[in-house]
Amino acid sequence: MPIAALEGLDPKTAAAVLVEAALQVGPHISHDRPSVWQTQVDEVLDELRTRLNLSATDVDARAHQRLDDALADEIDRVAFSDIELSKARRSLGSTGELSAGGYRVRFQGNFLATFKEDEKFIRRCIDSAEFTQHVNPAFEWEDRFDDYRISLFMKKAKAKSGEHWVIVQANRINDELHVIAAWRAFPRVLNLESLVQPLDVLRSFALHYGEIIKAPGHPAKAFLENIDLGAWNRDRFSENNRVAEPVINRFKPQTYYVETGYRTPAGRAILACAYSIDAELYRPDLRKYAY
Repeated sequence: MPIAALEGLDPKTAAAVLVEAALQVGPHISHDRPSVWQTQVDEVLDELRTRLNLSATDVDARAHQRLDDALADEIDRVAFSDIELSKARRSLGSTGELSAGGYRVRFQGNFLATFKEDEKFIRRCIDSAEFTQHVNPAFEWEDRFDDYRISLFMKKAKAKSGEHWVIVQANRINDELHVIAAWRAFPRVLNLESLVQPLDVLRSFALHYGEIIKAPGHPAKAFLENIDLGAWNRDRFSENNRVAEPVINRFKPQTYYVETGYRTPAGRAILACAYSIDAELYRPDLRKYAY
């Protein structure tokens, strides 16, 4: 029997709803950050629970398995292939429309070791973030792997000195999050009262702890953002080809450089953001207020 909640939806949207429903069935998924299709997802799951005589309080492994099986049957019924479902998931991920738990999380760079952060803790910050912001514009999706969008996740953390914010920065590419940095913003150091979005907090953090850097033809600042670099090429944003340079002759030995860029539909290369954190300035506050 067809699911009534899917009637009238185009195939791409129906696939997106089924993907999200399957992702949200598992007990390990955080529901704090709902999908843009959450209304339809809830309707699908409610309808399946009614069919299976499951109440909202039936959350054990057997109930989850029955819902999984019912979703699998529905996917088979509407004849979505694995390729189509995978494509739908990548499309949702690329535009930032997957729930946080729906992304595959990978870690990039050496910030965990450099600043002694714990991978499991950073994953929890993503899954249960109090604020999430997908910064770059969501262009029409293309299945490509040569540029990124920024995703920021912010969560409160407790320490003996009081609460502070953890900001996780990730490069979002399709349905993957490549985590490239995680910072702690301390209210005792930064004025965070008027800041609303994670990007505002990240900018304030970089302006306080960052070196002054510059991109060709643009003013030098501690936080560079939304800079048009001209025509795109595949090597524009890479570890071996930094766009920004320090105002002094070279980066300080104890710095952590972060850079993210993307390609527009018109083929322009945009430096989404770049900054370079002075670890010698940041570490004393990290030791004083975070632990």
